[in-house]
Amino acid sequence: MITTFLETQVKGEKKSKNPNPLALAAKAGHRGCVAALMRLNDAQKYVKITDDTGRTALHYACLEGQAGVVEEFLIGLSKQAVNATDKEGMTPLMAACFTQRTEIASLLLGHPDINKDVNDSTGATALHWACSNGDVETCKALIGAGAKLVGTSEGRTPLHAAAWAGHSACIEAILKNDAKKELTCDTTGANPLHFACFAGNADCVRTLLNGPCPVTLTVRLVLY
Repeated sequence: MITTFLETQVKGEKKSKNPNPLALAAKAGHRGCVAALMRLNDAQKYVKITDDTGRTALHYACLEGQAGVVEEFLIGLSKQAVNATDKEGMTPLMAACFTQRTEIASLLLGHPDINKDVNDSTGATALHWACSNGDVETCKALIGAGAKLVGTSEGRTPLHAAAWAGHSACIEAILKNDAKKELTCDTTGANPLHFACFAGNADCVRTLLNGPCPVTLTVRLVLY
């Protein structure tokens, strides 16, 4: 029976001889089990355990939308644990933004040691993912918590991401709270307006043109 249970919990993943019990409870949303495990003297050992993808129990709680479990973790979570990155550079906060778990993102932002501006292997930050998904409330929460418009290695900011994906409300939220003297360009010389135009996102074009930042229509290189 126990073997069958464990197999169902790791179905579709590479099997592990010793699956982390904290990760199993976190993924399934069993807050009481997580609370019991977190009271163990060696609880931090389970908090730090990663699987083959480099993910911790907190990563899985965020990905699965288990807000109660995340809340339980945050009671005694270290700076290292709350900002742990998997093999793709994804933090728990990024996981919450990637899967549009607004409540969980807000919980994580309440941690005093949360790092809001980490870049993953693609160069994206939590704010990039929130903008890509059109999660306006999380965008506002990130900006309110001090998240910066960090660019990728190609110089693309969260504004580029929102413009490309067609999320004008995210653009508006950023410009209201973090207005710049001008829209920054990526390494090709394209700013968010170019991205919005190229993608055919008229609402984003209007938002950028009516925003506080002066825009330029000049681009050094083509986008394709």
